Amino acid sequence: MRSAEVDPALREWAGFVAWLVIGAAYAVSFLAIFTVGPFIVPVALVMTVLLWRKRRADRELLGLVSGLALPLLYVAYLNRDGPGTVCTTGRDGSQSCIDEWSPWVKPGPPGGLRPDHAACSQLR
Repeated sequence: MRSAEVDPALREWAGFVAWLVIGAAYAVSFLAIFTVGPFIVPVALVMTVLLWRKRRADRELLGLVSGLALPLLYVAYLNRDGPGTVCTTGRDGSQSCIDEWSPWVKPGPPGGLRPDHAACSQLR
């Protein structure tokens, strides 16, 4: 009987996708840090340790970086008409408006507590 062998290219793609999922989990946990983020981080850490212990190709690790970008790109896509109030009109003439955030990332710590803001508030 022949043993089932997995194609090396397929194994590398599977590793890439596994690292992609881990990277996406880290990014989602950062984006949702005050809601479900703390519950996602332990799962991502366990997956990271399990996958890190497995023999891997360096090309597979590129999935981690790609996975980090996926949720950020999705949020930017959802807010592509923003920032500000975006109104849409339905077929029946009804209108609905929502506020959308800017898809551009703003540098600095969460909450906007940046040193330059603190310095400017002291000058007044």
